[in-house]
Amino acid sequence: MSGVIEAARTGQVVVFAGAGISAGPPSSLPGWNPLNAAVFRVLRARLETGIDWDDWLAQVETSINAAREADRFPPDYQAQVIEEMCGERYFRALQSLDISVTNAAHEGIAALAAAGSVRAIVTTNFDRLLERALDRCGVAYESAFDPGGYIRLRDRMVAGRAGLLPVIKVHGCVCDPLSMIDTLKQRRKGRSRAIEQCLDQLASAYWLYTGFSAQDLETDRDYLGLLSRAPRSQGAMYIAYPGSPSLRCGAEMLKAAYGERGESEVADAGTYFAGLCEELNAPVPALVSGANPSGADQFNEKLAGVGFRPVTRGDGALHRRYR
Repeated sequence: MSGVIEAARTGQVVVFAGAGISAGPPSSLPGWNPLNAAVFRVLRARLETGIDWDDWLAQVETSINAAREADRFPPDYQAQVIEEMCGERYFRALQSLDISVTNAAHEGIAALAAAGSVRAIVTTNFDRLLERALDRCGVAYESAFDPGGYIRLRDRMVAGRAGLLPVIKVHGCVCDPLSMIDTLKQRRKGRSRAIEQCLDQLASAYWLYTGFSAQDLETDRDYLGLLSRAPRSQGAMYIAYPGSPSLRCGAEMLKAAYGERGESEVADAGTYFAGLCEELNAPVPALVSGANPSGADQFNEKLAGVGFRPVTRGDGALHRRYR
């Protein structure tokens, strides 16, 4: 942990937060595969109710789940199929991730930011839980999640205008459905060049990866330029989830890109950040206990409320789309 401690003392830590940080209780948001499964369940329920035919799609759901578990049905492909059927309403369904229940990982990252240890936060998450935690800690930040926001943030960073903590949401945000990136076509098209330019300004910092499977690197070695930028960094720490301590191929690639300056540790994210605060003599965030309703309950309730409206095609057939 020595590398990250030294960088934290000088405010040079970039926290790269993946979906895993929002999976911990009481937030308990689903990861990419479970999220796709949940969306399909809602679609199935609405379609079967619309035609009054119970279990009409039961076999289809079983087959899709089996293919997904065998890595034969990538989540971004399913997202592409649903988006083509439902249009932008698919992304409005993803707004169900906009819950209010943070967990120890969010609070720990915010506590480090309040202590002046964090140079920037980069996240793949749609949710706003990191922002909620930052608000609670009184941290002033600038969240960028769409092309205009990336450009404004890039210009401020290039000009060296300090002050607000950059929060770079590389896949968009639930506050704007049109900003969210989830489908196969979107991922193949890539992100705004301005994101890369923002990350270029952070290349020399120490990168701390948490809740990030690095699976994107397995299909796109140029993903966000993480590998090519690594040699310019002070180093990196990769936090592996205790429930799955073995690093995936993408995570191994990421760690290797930093050479001898790349470290890894198996730890619960919330516990890790609390320990980091202690090492820095910074206020340790209060323990986050169960919430009622939990984040999972909030998400499921919102998703269950997503409806359909009938749309008639030119051939007279009936489609059902999100309201």
